[in-house]
Amino acid sequence: MRIELANGATITLPVKLIPSFNRARPKDIRAVEILGRGSGLHWESLDLDLSVPALVSSVFAGTAWLAELGRIGGRRTSAAKTAAARRNGT
Repeated sequence: MRIELANGATITLPVKLIPSFNRARPKDIRAVEILGRGSGLHWESLDLDLSVPALVSSVFAGTAWLAELGRIGGRRTSAAKTAAARRNGT
């Protein structure tokens, strides 16, 4: 699922991470209605309403997300990172 926000950011969520879609058909997932000013999504055929802010925050929630960022960032190398590590004695 791809959500384009008003500020230009785009969030892509794997549908498999949204439990409400576990048994949904792709055509039912595509049949979404945007509610209000874009803060809600409604699927008539699934009798489902989801909040866009809740979906976005669920992606970035918890320490698992922060740990993953640290793990990915820890593998990256650059001249600046190497120099900083040497200055810090590591």
